Amino acid sequence: RLWLLADSTLVNEATLRRAAPIRAGYFLHHTAPRKLGDLLQQFPRDYFALLLLLAATCGLVLRAQPSRGQFWLVQAGYLALVLALGVGLKLPPRLALPLLDLWVFSNLVFVLRSVALRPGLALSFLLLALGLATGPYIYKTLHRRSVLIQERQRYRAVRQQLLALARQQLPPGGGLVVSDAMEETYKAESPFAGGVGRLPPELQWLSVRGWQLLHPSQPAWRRQLTGTADFTTALRRLGSRPAVAWLLTPATAQLLNRQLQLQRRSSQPAAWLEIPSQALLGPTQVYQMRVKFPQ
Repeated sequence: RLWLLADSTLVNEATLRRAAPIRAGYFLHHTAPRKLGDLLQQFPRDYFALLLLLAATCGLVLRAQPSRGQFWLVQAGYLALVLALGVGLKLPPRLALPLLDLWVFSNLVFVLRSVALRPGLALSFLLLALGLATGPYIYKTLHRRSVLIQERQRYRAVRQQLLALARQQLPPGGGLVVSDAMEETYKAESPFAGGVGRLPPELQWLSVRGWQLLHPSQPAWRRQLTGTADFTTALRRLGSRPAVAWLLTPATAQLLNRQLQLQRRSSQPAAWLEIPSQALLGPTQVYQMRVKFPQ
């Protein structure tokens, strides 16, 4: 749940098979109805303009050529594809929007080229449908823009606080920050904004959360920092170094402590993360790693 994916000895295909076995009966009775309900709520809310155009094209064909089997077969195919992806797998916006666009374009080509439909009447009807969707779509776009601006400002303030807190924990020359809190602050940023993700040159960053931990550069980065690509061993070695700041959420710190405990050999000292002070930054806390042989 925390997306701590760095240690492949703990998070791998065998782990996923144990945690999420494929059971057809459970999927059909529990998962599929819930995903179908989510799909039926998502589509009218997010794609009502395209759905209105689809309804308009189907209405034109139904009025002029109700027995055109080829057209309705294509509609059934698109609908089956949407249901298969949305219920059987997953239908994120980056896939749903192109699929609906293709569906609308194919319907428009059929309607505008059909000999049984008057092109002028069909075009007027489609423009009317599009005009009806314009007002709500403009409102939706402006509302979404306002929400994103507010989220971006809030996350940027949190990011600046994190950077300030990291500088407080490190010497003037900078150092390494081990954290799981920075990734969340980029949630509302535009991918076209240049320089948004750049960190100050005096700070190095080691993330312990997110999909990017699966990239081959991350084991190489841990090896460069500590001499080993093993995630838990790298953390243990960083714990005994100066100029390392630990900025973690309590849930992540608890899970890392559990991992340090489970993978400790009898010849090794115990290592754990603890809070040296009560200085809180929202959900993020300053931690310090203690290394000690048990009494």
